[in-house]
Amino acid sequence: HTNDAPAAIARLRDLGVPPFVIASAIVGVIGQRLIRRVCEGCAKPETPEPHLIDRFGLDPNDRFVLGDGCPRCAGTGFRGRLGVYEVAEMTTQLGEAIDRDATTRELTRVALAGGMRPMWQDGIDKARLGQTSLCEIVRIGATMSEVGRSAAKADDQTPAGRAAA
Repeated sequence: HTNDAPAAIARLRDLGVPPFVIASAIVGVIGQRLIRRVCEGCAKPETPEPHLIDRFGLDPNDRFVLGDGCPRCAGTGFRGRLGVYEVAEMTTQLGEAIDRDATTRELTRVALAGGMRPMWQDGIDKARLGQTSLCEIVRIGATMSEVGRSAAKADDQTPAGRAAA
C-alpha cells in the first residue's frame, strides 16, 4: 500500500527484500488510483480557475467538464469510476538507485527522469477527454505522498514540478 509507484520499491525494502533482488526482479511498477467519472447525463462545460491553470500548466483554451447533478447520478455529478495510472519502468538508473539504497524522494526523481508520467498527468488527460473533472485531479494531488511532491518540486524541468507548486 503506497501512494505512488516509486514508493512501492521503498515498501519492498521495508518488508526486508534486499535491494539487489528488487532491482533484478522488477520490470516496472504501476501505481493506480480510482477517481470518479463525470456523469454523462448532467456534464456541462467547466472553466478552470486561474490557480488551477497555473498549478497544472494547462492551456487556457482546454475544455473541461463538471457534473451538475441529476437524478441519474443522485445529484452528485459523478457516476462510476475510472483509473488513473503511473508506470515506473525499471531503467539502469533506477536499478542503480535501488542498489545504493536511495530514498523514496530520489527514486521518484530518477523514475520521473526515466520517463514516468505521474498519476496527475494521466488524470489531466482524462479530464481533457471529459471523463472526469479537475476537482478529482486536485483530490488526487491532495493525497499524493509528500515525498512525491517534494521530488517533483526538486526537478523544476518537469511538469510535475509545476503541478506540485
